[in-house]
Amino acid sequence: MDVDETVCVIQNSLNNDPDLPHWLVQTIKGAIANSEPQFAKYFFEELKNILHRQ
Repeated sequence: MDVDETVCVIQNSLNNDPDLPHWLVQTIKGAIANSEPQFAKYFFEELKNILHRQ
């Protein structure tokens, strides 16, 4: 998954349920651990933006 797709999936998931499914959390953690630092930083910035809109 790329960052923008992941952010979209998280946003859609949060719109349906305030708790993210375990499989999604594990997938995101693995992707972050295997990504380059600039992508992880971008991901967290985008995630912060969607959480502020909720």
